[in-house]
Amino acid sequence: MESDWEYKHTFTALYEDGREYTLHEYREVIDIANKNDPNAKLEGRWDYRTDGLSVDNLGNGKYKIVETGKILTSDYHGTH
Repeated sequence: MESDWEYKHTFTALYEDGREYTLHEYREVIDIANKNDPNAKLEGRWDYRTDGLSVDNLGNGKYKIVETGKILTSDYHGTH
């Protein structure tokens, strides 16, 4: 089984000092092709990134940049 990442959405989030971050949302797509369905795919986990850094979705429009610990807020609540 192979997997790939599919771009889903871009949105902005703010840090408490007013700095705006651009976040990118991706979804893992797993190839589960078989003889009955050679094009079968399964959606896997979500991934968020900003400026090459990993971002955790904390829920309720809150996001945490993993490498810095900064908590960001957004009107966008993520796809999941």
